[in-house]
Amino acid sequence: MKRFLVLLLAVILVFGALGSLAEEEANAATAAKLSDMVREFLEHYKYKYTYNDSNNSYRLEFELDGVLQSCVIKIYVYYDAIEIFTIPDLTVPEENLEKLAVAAALLNDKIFYSQFGISFKNNFIYARSVQLVKRTLPGFEELDVIFHQPMFDLERYGDALYAVSQEGANPHEEFEKIK
Repeated sequence: MKRFLVLLLAVILVFGALGSLAEEEANAATAAKLSDMVREFLEHYKYKYTYNDSNNSYRLEFELDGVLQSCVIKIYVYYDAIEIFTIPDLTVPEENLEKLAVAAALLNDKIFYSQFGISFKNNFIYARSVQLVKRTLPGFEELDVIFHQPMFDLERYGDALYAVSQEGANPHEEFEKIK
């Protein structure tokens, strides 16, 4: 009887390990498909990018219309999501970070497909979008929205973000100007 229980336990452990190996393989396959989609999207629009194989990410540089003149876009591809960070070329003085956080919170209440965030550690603001993936892979239209919306938001609200982050303007007053 003991031998039977030991054998049964061994079989359960082996099949459990195989199940987790199969899940890892499925996750890796999904991440590869998502990465291929992102690459096709970028090449379709003839965007110049660099790819980092170690963390399955892409990096691009863009010029922006308005006071925020340029940005870096970082695309991270995971097995269950595509995450895009759009970071304007703007270093925020430490004394303006809290004001900028208030401005970001006010703006986040106004926008939908992306959101603003602050890196207090590195003194910068970013616009971020994400597409979660469970069963259905996103199409080009969804990639188009999550890729471009953070840039559009930086262009649309760039004057207010610049005034708060660089000039120390009152975030509530800047928000009222763009309502």
